[in-house]
Amino acid sequence: MTNCGCGNNWGPGCTCSSPIIVVPQTSNPVTITSPTPSSISVIPGAPTVIAAPNPPAPVQATQAINVIPQPGTNVYAVAGVQGIQGSADKYSALIFTGGSISPNIHSGIVTSDSSGAQGLAYTVGDTIIGVSQNVYGLAFYGIITNYNPENGVMGISFTAVTGSGADDYWYINPSGAAGLQGPAGVQGPAGSGAQGVQGIQGVQGTTPKTSYVYTQGSPSTVWTINHNLNFYPNLTIEDSAGSIVEGEVAYLSLNSLQVTFSGGFSGTAYLS
Repeated sequence: MTNCGCGNNWGPGCTCSSPIIVVPQTSNPVTITSPTPSSISVIPGAPTVIAAPNPPAPVQATQAINVIPQPGTNVYAVAGVQGIQGSADKYSALIFTGGSISPNIHSGIVTSDSSGAQGLAYTVGDTIIGVSQNVYGLAFYGIITNYNPENGVMGISFTAVTGSGADDYWYINPSGAAGLQGPAGVQGPAGSGAQGVQGIQGVQGTTPKTSYVYTQGSPSTVWTINHNLNFYPNLTIEDSAGSIVEGEVAYLSLNSLQVTFSGGFSGTAYLS
């Protein structure tokens, strides 16, 4: 290779006695530093690399390069500049309502232009809490019904109010959305204990009567019949010859009745 010295007269194929940096052109820009590099050797077929031997300070390559260090050579990559930190969403604000209001449940407010509510991160449906700036203990919970972050116009529907009074300046902050319903708890174990002894069967009741036959042995114009059916029964009366006879019936109770005839006779009464 051609000896070009160790000064500023260098180029492809130059050698020096100091450690050598070999740099083919690729795609990653880096900064090259070394305690004693005085020569640069370019890989055959690669474009010339813009760098300086014996740099007094780290030298940044002006082309996209990769560095292939030779033994005894120190090569460092310099980190890029850190980007600007982004701003966080803003929710807390002191808003002006355009006039003194006294919050009531099921009512609401709308802030005025230039109200102090510009540029907030609220959206329709968010829940907020508002605290009066000038009236101690006066606060409300509400829901955002409309909001324009450019001019600060915000509609709020009240859902709860504490304290009393009126104010036109309010500190607002998110009140936090309700959490999801938790899962159902584990069902407890079944109760234990032996089944009780079955009771003795009760005495069978008597079958209620549904009919009754009464016999009038001696002729009479009034028949009194105690049938004990516990209801007002129908009645059919026959004389001793078997002929049907009608009379005037009077129910004395659920269990007795009386029949009156125009003339006395004997016979049979059938009740059902």
